Amino acid sequence: MDSIGYKPISIGHNAVTGEVVEWPWSEAAYSTMTIVGGADNSPRFALVDSIVKEVIQQDAKSVFQIRMGKPNSNEIAIPSDAISWSGQFSDPPSDVEDREIFIGNRIFFCSNYFGLLAQSKGVLRSELLPPTSYRWNLEGPLEGYRRAIENLDSDHPHKLSLQTELNKLDENIWYQSDSDGRCFYIDDTNDVYALAQNFLFAVWSFWAEIGKMDDPQPILLVIDMPKSLVKFSLDPEVTQVVIRALEILRYLSRETTTTMLLSSEMLYPAPELHFRHKIIFQSSEDGDFNLENEEINHYFGRDHIQYWLNHKSTSGILFDDLENVHFSFTPTKLS
Repeated sequence: MDSIGYKPISIGHNAVTGEVVEWPWSEAAYSTMTIVGGADNSPRFALVDSIVKEVIQQDAKSVFQIRMGKPNSNEIAIPSDAISWSGQFSDPPSDVEDREIFIGNRIFFCSNYFGLLAQSKGVLRSELLPPTSYRWNLEGPLEGYRRAIENLDSDHPHKLSLQTELNKLDENIWYQSDSDGRCFYIDDTNDVYALAQNFLFAVWSFWAEIGKMDDPQPILLVIDMPKSLVKFSLDPEVTQVVIRALEILRYLSRETTTTMLLSSEMLYPAPELHFRHKIIFQSSEDGDFNLENEEINHYFGRDHIQYWLNHKSTSGILFDDLENVHFSFTPTKLS
């Protein structure tokens, strides 16, 4: 991999000292950042958008996004067979490094994808499809699910919808544009089980895409985190799936050339996932980290918190946990 041409990008400045803040996004030591703030009362989206555009200027192929909503008319659909491609291989030989992690990830994706589908339909997992198994020395677990679905009776109440799910997994769609890179869209829905399944689908597709790449290169993965999937009131079983999916992406940020940028209204679970950089703006009313809380803000130093209190809508606090520093921060585009 030739990393020449990948440069740090300016994302803002220290609001008190005026020092420029750069993010060497393509370097392993800087491979995790979360930007937290309210959807309507903070510059979170504007900062994420400016970072995406700066990285695309360096390499249009570097940006992948998982985001809520639907594609725009100017985006080109890019079908991907990466999930089915990654599912066709047998389990790795015993001497392969990280063999158990790879096996566990494939089982996790399959099992929970169809488990969440059952919960979304309001049926037991056993009512959706029978127990599955796969021939580990010939294939991956997805082929076991495929075989079980194909063997269902023609009058099985869920066979048609299960076949539709297999078709989605065989050809998942990313959308490409010059301004946003390659995006996977998650349908916004009040059904938290369907939302979690769609999020898992996006993570699975990205994980498979990284495995299929012939020439590894720096990748910036931007995740617009659905707020309802990181609420503390969420079904604990769903929370477990969401966090495990994020842990798989976090593993990619350590072991591959992937950098994670998590955009969210909630700080959780970035600290639990050991994200190095955190930029925290003004939160929404039900956010989990309020800079106005006196028990929190007295740690930041009077100058920095006073600046933030006077510029809530345009500034935040930046944390670098590796260097153990924090300071008031203003994004470049809002300076």
